[in-house]
Amino acid sequence: MQQPAGIVDQDAIAAIRKLSADGDAMVNRVIDIFMSSSPALKNEMQTAMAEGDIMAASRHAHALKSACHNVGSMELPAMLGDIETLAKASDLGGMRAAAKEIERAFNDLTLALNTLSARG
Repeated sequence: MQQPAGIVDQDAIAAIRKLSADGDAMVNRVIDIFMSSSPALKNEMQTAMAEGDIMAASRHAHALKSACHNVGSMELPAMLGDIETLAKASDLGGMRAAAKEIERAFNDLTLALNTLSARG
């Protein structure tokens, strides 16, 4: 696994810190929200793909892309954007193949965010 600095954009974390007088608490709050909501989005995206529902998978990928962007993910927004592009082309096989790499990157991101949250 990469270190958090290679997975999470530190400038994004700094911007979150600046939103509140207690910046570390704000970072932890944003991470907590991400950790409580994003696994369901990822699972719903994967379920939609398994069921062949391209449009639902694309909607969940879009929502997860936004959530990942909000916590400074350096990889996942582009990967999830690829899912949206593949959905527009009705390429369910390509979406399913991309989802495997998204799973790895999502796991790396959650570990990195846990590390950041523990530091806070």
